[in-house]
Amino acid sequence: MPLDTKFIKKRSRDGRNSPVPVFSQPSSPLSATVITDNDTEIVYTGLSQDDPANTSFGNISTFSGKSGLLKSFLPSDIADITENEQDVDTLNISPDYRDNFIEYLTTRNYEDPTKDDFISAEGYYTWEEKTDKRPFIDVMAQLVDYRFSQEWIDEQEKKKLKNNNNNNNNVNNNVNNNNKNPEDGTVEISIIVKVIQAQNLIPTKDGKSRNPYCEVRFDGDTFHTEKCENTLDPYWNQHLEVKAKNLTESINIAVWDKKDKEKKKIWKKDHGDEFLGHIKLNISDLINQSARVGYISQWYDLEKRKDKKDKYAGGRVLIEAGVGDASDIQEEKSLNKDALDDVSDYELLQAQLINCKVSFKHLFKILLKSCLDHDLIYIHEEKINSSSTTSEILSDEAKILLKVFSKQWVLGDSFLVISYLEESFNMYVNNRIPIHVVVSTFDVLYDYMKIDGWLPSYEQPHLIDLLEQMVTYHSRQVCHYREYFPKCEPEGVLASAIYLWRIIFKSKLYRDNHPDLPISFREEIRNQMTKHVENRYTKLLGLSSPFVENTEDILIGLAKLADLIVEDIEDDLKYYQDVFKKEINMVRMSSQIYLRNFIKELENNSERLASPEALESSKATFELYRRVRLMDRQYATLVPSLKRISMGSGFNVEKWFNDFVISWLKVQQDRTLEWVKTAIATDTLEKTSETQPFSTSVIDLFEIMFEELDLIKGLEWSDTEQYTEFLTTFARIVTKAIEQYCEAMQKNEMKKEEGLVALKRPIDIADKSCIKLSNIEKAIEQLNELFNQIKELNVMGDENDTIDTSSRLFTTEEITGTFCIEILYAENLKPYNKNGLSNPYVIIRVPDDNKNNNKKNNNELIKTSIINDNVNPRWDESFQVSIVPTKTLEVCIYNKTSFLTSDAIIGKKVIRFHSKWCDHQTHELVVKLEPQGRLLIRITMEGEGENLSFFFKKSKQRLMRTSNDFIRELVSRITPYIKDVFTKIIRTNDTQNSHQFVNAYASSFVVLTVSGKVANKSIPQDEMDKELQPITDYLNKNLETLCNNLSGKMAQKVILETWYEILSMLENIMIPQLYGAIDRDRKLLNVRQISIIEFALDILFNFFHSDGDELGIPKSKLSEYPLYDEIKLIIRDYQLKISELIENYEKTQKIYLLRLLRIHGQTEDSKLLRDKANKFVNTEIENFNKSD
Repeated sequence: MPLDTKFIKKRSRDGRNSPVPVFSQPSSPLSATVITDNDTEIVYTGLSQDDPANTSFGNISTFSGKSGLLKSFLPSDIADITENEQDVDTLNISPDYRDNFIEYLTTRNYEDPTKDDFISAEGYYTWEEKTDKRPFIDVMAQLVDYRFSQEWIDEQEKKKLKNNNNNNNNVNNNVNNNNKNPEDGTVEISIIVKVIQAQNLIPTKDGKSRNPYCEVRFDGDTFHTEKCENTLDPYWNQHLEVKAKNLTESINIAVWDKKDKEKKKIWKKDHGDEFLGHIKLNISDLINQSARVGYISQWYDLEKRKDKKDKYAGGRVLIEAGVGDASDIQEEKSLNKDALDDVSDYELLQAQLINCKVSFKHLFKILLKSCLDHDLIYIHEEKINSSSTTSEILSDEAKILLKVFSKQWVLGDSFLVISYLEESFNMYVNNRIPIHVVVSTFDVLYDYMKIDGWLPSYEQPHLIDLLEQMVTYHSRQVCHYREYFPKCEPEGVLASAIYLWRIIFKSKLYRDNHPDLPISFREEIRNQMTKHVENRYTKLLGLSSPFVENTEDILIGLAKLADLIVEDIEDDLKYYQDVFKKEINMVRMSSQIYLRNFIKELENNSERLASPEALESSKATFELYRRVRLMDRQYATLVPSLKRISMGSGFNVEKWFNDFVISWLKVQQDRTLEWVKTAIATDTLEKTSETQPFSTSVIDLFEIMFEELDLIKGLEWSDTEQYTEFLTTFARIVTKAIEQYCEAMQKNEMKKEEGLVALKRPIDIADKSCIKLSNIEKAIEQLNELFNQIKELNVMGDENDTIDTSSRLFTTEEITGTFCIEILYAENLKPYNKNGLSNPYVIIRVPDDNKNNNKKNNNELIKTSIINDNVNPRWDESFQVSIVPTKTLEVCIYNKTSFLTSDAIIGKKVIRFHSKWCDHQTHELVVKLEPQGRLLIRITMEGEGENLSFFFKKSKQRLMRTSNDFIRELVSRITPYIKDVFTKIIRTNDTQNSHQFVNAYASSFVVLTVSGKVANKSIPQDEMDKELQPITDYLNKNLETLCNNLSGKMAQKVILETWYEILSMLENIMIPQLYGAIDRDRKLLNVRQISIIEFALDILFNFFHSDGDELGIPKSKLSEYPLYDEIKLIIRDYQLKISELIENYEKTQKIYLLRLLRIHGQTEDSKLLRDKANKFVNTEIENFNKSD
């Protein structure tokens, strides 16, 4: 990127002005090891009068690939001020601001100059003599008035025009001088060479970095840069100015690796230093190139020496150079004389300050403070304070003022940044500006200090003193954070204070001045905060102590102390934790110190807690318990790696408060069942809302349970065994409450099937019945949540580990114990009498071949009552039995006959006794009987397991059984009416007489039904719709009730069960069961009747699907029942002849074909065909029995 060729004026040593070309940024000069002779003059630029080491450090070059200005993450005034301007003489401010600022200066109270304001006492006396102790404020006002006047502006325009003309002449003269004789002594060319940086230097043979420095040789003199330690990409940014008189001369620049161990400000090349490469710059080349482009900025490859084997030479170096003024001596003298005549009042005043040796640093501080004060008052109108969020205070005009005079007085960036930081810090302490100004300024300082050598040694005491003040103040702020920053307000200020303390602590300069500091800042802040928290506890103890020391007041005082401690911890957690978390866990520290001291206080009062007076003051005692437990919870949560209160230092809350807690639990147990009864009694069984189909009782019931659980959880008992017992007691209460609730919900709902069948009118589902089922569903959901909360306490152990002395699981897998067996109902039993019915009863026994049973019938466990004339009986009978060791149980259903004959078995099954039945839970078993039918039983092992989850499993199973019972009950109310209506439809379409039945499938004959319809043709669609209208209307009404009063999931369950019952009804109308007698009046259905069933199947399928809208059942669920496909097959094969049915069965082994053959065996006119069908069916049944 090209360099700008603008010029600035720099005061020369004799007071005259000489143009000096400015490169990218000001740089530090090289250290000369040899004083130059008359032919070559080295001119150091950027030197401050207060710089005793004659060294100044600038910013990083923008042409070196790094940032030219270091800024913090916040905008900063000082960053703008220290940003290098190439021509500050062109900067100006508005006349209004200038006049206002001058007026402000002249109206300020001021102090007379002191000796500290001068570089030497001689200067002070000279100022006192010549100016009569003129105040610096007045001088500052005059300087601002001169520098930013219109006269100055006009003068600069004239000088600019004159300089442009001189520059053009100088370039021409430089070109012409190339043709002059090198020995002509009247030609002198000023060249400025800047060594910026090097890159990619060759590392040592073991791969380590270098300590590189540059050696510059010109005209017999040698100059060195400072070394950069431990790098292969050194950055020097140092320059020198030479006067060359011979165009054949050259500048040699070499890079060396410093090997000596001593650090020196200026050194000579040692014999052991290692050569890393060099370049050679010809003066003639530099002049020619400068004449063309006005500057040089170029990378040069480092080369080996011709006469050496330099195996480590390599990399490249960045050099910047430019040609200055090149006139002969006579012209220079003439220019100097003219320059004296052009000196302005402003320059004369500056010269007077220099002659009196006024400290420009002190003068700049006055200007800086004045600019800040002025802008706070007039620009920001005093609206900025410590709570503001801005990080910039100065206006653009103020920045220009400070920039111009800092450059005029040649003040280094280090001084500017330190001074601005000092002034901003003092103003923040006085609550005049926000801390963000300090932070942004310190960030700039911190970044600059990363540059090697940026901070001169003479500025270090000033900075160290400032850092001491900042650490003292900010550490006090941080340690007393509650007083300085209540609720961590203003936002971000505490974090900034910690940041400033930390970054100062980590700075090398500060640590070098404090060698005894801990290694890490975390350790330092922990030490300081520990002392503060100890003092804070002493203060809280004094605030909570009672004036009169009786037991109740002391307990109240301890509770208050606990409350104050918890408040502090909660405040730390809520407001301060995130602020401190990078350095220290403030919550943990304060909790640890507070609670350790609080334990000691409780130990001192341990006898009081066990005294009768404490029992009399139970309210205060329980309040103290709650406060201590609250502290314990905070302690356990926030300081998990340390012992909790109830576990450490002999402090045992459970032991002290055990009697109180047990008494409280006993009261809660007594009241819980009363609350359950009240919740049920006050329930009106109405939905709580349109979206919540359950009523208030289930909500009230579980609100009580959750409240009790919260109280038990709040105990946080450290004795796990005792705590588990508390929770087990609670689980027993829940189980009893659930049992009571289910009984209340089922009351007047579970009716006997015979009663429903006897009713002649349709039974509609009541809203309250649905709401009760919704209550059960909600109770299951709430019980799961209750159980999950208990599981989160991690006191349950292995849920599958149930132990009870009433049962044994022997190594032979035989089971013994006391069980409750409940016989519910049976379905599709084998008919035994001529009416197609049976008189069933159930017997469960230990099989006869069991080794423990030697006598007949001594192994019988259960015998139910007899249900007459029913193949779908319902018993609902429970039995408590003691089972001797056995592996199996035999379940038999008998048909009760007359006393003259033995009862026949109509179904039996041997079931394997599973060990899982010994978990004290209720298990529901569906026993598939042989040859047909199924039986539903429930088996529960008596006694109580020691596992906490037992009671919740028992409660959930009770709710699930109640839910299933409700679903069956609702379905049983719907299906009887549907069956009755559909049976009437089928019967009204029977063939008129038996002689027409043979022709029922012959299309050439017209066969009529009893209602006068054509029997051998399908029923029309419109007639079918009319026939099914009562059923669809009834279903619409009741399914709407289900959908309005049940959840979507539960409503679909009931609807699917209804669909299954309808499928079973259609199948039983078409074909008989495989076993038992067939009804005498059963006939083979005609074409019209089969079409009715086919239409009904399709219509009801679409009815339940309801186009998939809302609660419509998906077709996949409706058709997933095997019975649905079987009915379609029955309809398809219904008209087949006996031989065709036999042939198809032999191919497919479908049972429905045998059931069709049974109809033919009863309804065929030909005895031969009847015998053929019956013989085939009986043979196949015998084969079934043999295979079983």
